[in-house]
Amino acid sequence: MAALADFTSFVQARWPVLVRSLVGAGVEVGRAEAVVAGVLARHRSGWARLARDEDADLRVWADVRAAAGLAADPGAVAPVLHDPASIEHTVEVAVSPDPFGLIDEQAARRRRAVLRRLAAAAAACVMVGCYLAWATTRTPSPDVDDEANPAPVPWYAEGRLHLAAVSVELPAVESFAPGGTGEVVFRDRRGQWHSIDGDGDVTEASAPTDSESVDAGVRSSLDGRYIVRIGTDGARVYDASRGQLIDSGLGTDVRVLDAAFADDGSVTYVLSNVVEKRPADTGVRLSETGTQVLRTCTLDPVECRDLVRVSGTSGTLRLR
Repeated sequence: MAALADFTSFVQARWPVLVRSLVGAGVEVGRAEAVVAGVLARHRSGWARLARDEDADLRVWADVRAAAGLAADPGAVAPVLHDPASIEHTVEVAVSPDPFGLIDEQAARRRRAVLRRLAAAAAACVMVGCYLAWATTRTPSPDVDDEANPAPVPWYAEGRLHLAAVSVELPAVESFAPGGTGEVVFRDRRGQWHSIDGDGDVTEASAPTDSESVDAGVRSSLDGRYIVRIGTDGARVYDASRGQLIDSGLGTDVRVLDAAFADDGSVTYVLSNVVEKRPADTGVRLSETGTQVLRTCTLDPVECRDLVRVSGTSGTLRLR
C-alpha cells in the first residue's frame, strides 16, 4: 500500500512536468502523453524498488526520453522541473487531467499484445493434437519486475535473469547461449531453447549452431581490442591494440568463473572466494559455500567495483 501511495503521489506531481518536457523537446502532445503513460505503467509494479534504490526523477525521465526516441541525457531530470525557459515555453500546453486512466490503458494495451501473440500461435495449430502439444510445451509467461540492473551486462542468480531494465523469473534455466543485440537465449530443463527480449517477453528459439557457441575460456570485447582468457590461475587480459597483457583488475585471492564484455568495453567478472581445481565454463555451477561476486572493471584505466554479491547458500550466479 505504501508503494502504491508513493507511486500515486509521484504521478500526480510529475505527470504534467514529464508531458510538457517532452512537448518542449518537440514531441506532439498526444504522443507525449502516451509515452509517459507507457513508461509509468511499466514501472508501477516495481515502484517500491525504484523509489528505494534510485532517483525516481532521473530514472523515469531517462526512460521517457528513450521511449520517445530522444537521445540519452545522463543525469538529467525533466526540464520543466527546474528550467524557467522550459516552464515558460510549455505553460500553455493542455495536459490530460486523467493520467491514471491513460496509464491503465497503456498497461492493458501491453497485455493485449501478449495475448494476441499467444492467440496467433494457437491459431497456427490447425489440428487439435498440435494445439495440445503447444499447450503442454510452451514456456509460461514469466514474472517480470521493473528493476534497474546494477551491472552493465545480463546476469542470472536465485532463479531470476537481470536485464537492463527488468528482472525476469526463470527458475528452469539449464544453460545460456549467445543471442542477438538486446536478447538472451537460454535452454530450459526440458531441452527447449527460448529467446527473451529486453522487456522480458519469452519466445521459442532454435538451438544455436556450433559456430554460435562460446569458447568456454575466452571472451573478447565487441571492438576486438580486449581479450580475456579464463584459466585455473585467474584471468589474463590482452590488449590487442598494444600487443601486450594488461592488468585485469583482479586480486589473487579470488577464482574467476566467467567474464562478459559490455558495449562500453568494460568487463564484468563472476568471482568466487573458493579456490577449486575446476575448468571455467559459462554454465558452471558455483560452489555452495563462499560468496560469489559480480565485479565490473574498466580497462583503460583499470578501475573496478563490486556490484552484486550472492551467498553460496543462495545457489548459482551466472553471466549471459
